[in-house]
Amino acid sequence: MPEGIAAAPLRRLLADAPSPPSVYVDVLGTPWAASKFPGIETKLLYADPATGMSTLLFRLAPGAVVRCMSTPGWR
Repeated sequence: MPEGIAAAPLRRLLADAPSPPSVYVDVLGTPWAASKFPGIETKLLYADPATGMSTLLFRLAPGAVVRCMSTPGWR
């Protein structure tokens, strides 16, 4: 595994702050949303505006392409 990959999850596991509470989601009732990339849809399962934490499902149509992108602050 490349260096630094496991560091963030390990820091979270060892953090003094409690983990966020469990959230139950109506996955089947949650709609898919088109993304800015053709053939790629997302389904938002969880979002916390206070922390910026989110969980999404991605659905890719056959032949869909995920372009490389750089996000400041992420490795």
